[in-house]
Amino acid sequence: MESLALGRESRLLVVAPHCDDEVLGAGGLLHTVTRAGGAVRVVLLTNGDGYNRTALRGQFRRLRLPPERYIQFAYLRQRETLAALAALGASDSQVAFLGYPDRGLAAMWDDHWQPENPYRSTFTRTTRSPYDNSRTRGAVFCGESLARDLEDIVREFRPTHVAVPHPHDDHGDHWAGCCFTLYALERLRLWGRLSSPPVVLAYLVHQGTWPRPRGYRPTLGLLPPRPYLHLPSVWMIADLPQEAVEQKYRALLCHRSQMVFMGRYLSSFVRRNELFNLIQPATVPRVDAGRIRVDGEPCDWEGIEVQIPVPARDTLARRLGRGADIRPVAACRDSDFLYLLLELRRRVVDDYLYRVILYGMGRKRGLRRLRISVRVPDRVKVQGEGGWEPRGEIVARARNRCLEMAVPLLLLGRPERVFLGVVTRFRRLVVDRVAWQILDVGERHGGP
Repeated sequence: MESLALGRESRLLVVAPHCDDEVLGAGGLLHTVTRAGGAVRVVLLTNGDGYNRTALRGQFRRLRLPPERYIQFAYLRQRETLAALAALGASDSQVAFLGYPDRGLAAMWDDHWQPENPYRSTFTRTTRSPYDNSRTRGAVFCGESLARDLEDIVREFRPTHVAVPHPHDDHGDHWAGCCFTLYALERLRLWGRLSSPPVVLAYLVHQGTWPRPRGYRPTLGLLPPRPYLHLPSVWMIADLPQEAVEQKYRALLCHRSQMVFMGRYLSSFVRRNELFNLIQPATVPRVDAGRIRVDGEPCDWEGIEVQIPVPARDTLARRLGRGADIRPVAACRDSDFLYLLLELRRRVVDDYLYRVILYGMGRKRGLRRLRISVRVPDRVKVQGEGGWEPRGEIVARARNRCLEMAVPLLLLGRPERVFLGVVTRFRRLVVDRVAWQILDVGERHGGP
């Protein structure tokens, strides 16, 4: 693990899915930067208005709550956030509440990109932000609106470092919050509106029984979850002075509505250090045309490195069958195709649906979304306006423990960057998920 030290010249942007994540993931780092005289900005993607139904019912003594109660609770959580950040040295003017739907960010990333097809909040029952202090008043609950808000904030603040939720986080709002932030940064870079790409640091909150041991233990160090220790990713450790640890705990106590029900768990993040994973695009190597034969055999992939290593942690996949448990994912390209190789823990079987999601990004062509559904050995469908339809130009073959695929780059708009996500399903149940990864497929490599 590498050491992370930010100081007076640093400009730290913290992106938090809910009120309290800013303290859990980067509270100590925020305090360190403000004390050193650096600049900070905190962005709350949602107001956490849907947490926790049991708590809200107990607070308002009603079994069924109207939307106004959820909105009222959201304003309470905002006040708690402002008090917490004041304890860390940040003023109200350095905080932005975007007001997007709690537990709705993953659906916005997956299905609700355009204003014509907004997401409807389960709690506030609206398709627009009902909060009078949202950065964009009446913001539509769609991916394009959230990405635009994040782009504006990045252009205004010009961060040197951006702390985002970890793409491996189990909570949908967290991994989707990471995706939206990375998408905004990539779009600014592609459009030439980002003069100096910031360092992107990912913090983890929801990951099984991590962190352990539970409870307030400020003298202990925070380590990555055990399955992540052997992955070839860069973990950065920010050692915190005693004052920062103490102020982080004081800030956490300001989130009273959360500490009442989850105090022991939340206190587990008050340690003598904070952890961040360095996020970078994975370079996709270019190969000669005809080298990759899509036959389900991995022998022609020799010498091509895995772009997406996957931790062995999928307990659900182990219970239901290891044929759903995705192992490493490799990628390469030639002049016409993007090739993917998925390895599974056990033999690929037709009990499961293997779904590959690709978002292509380029300077001129915007976003091209492609969702591919595969059933072994070679049945391929793509989701379009008319539902799931066969697409003969996408080739997939499965054999033993490997699933191989060739996707025409033309379908993705001949992109420079591709967001890649993979899920396996048993009927409607998601059994395994590969965290989203940015692939650099351009002729020239490089990026943030």
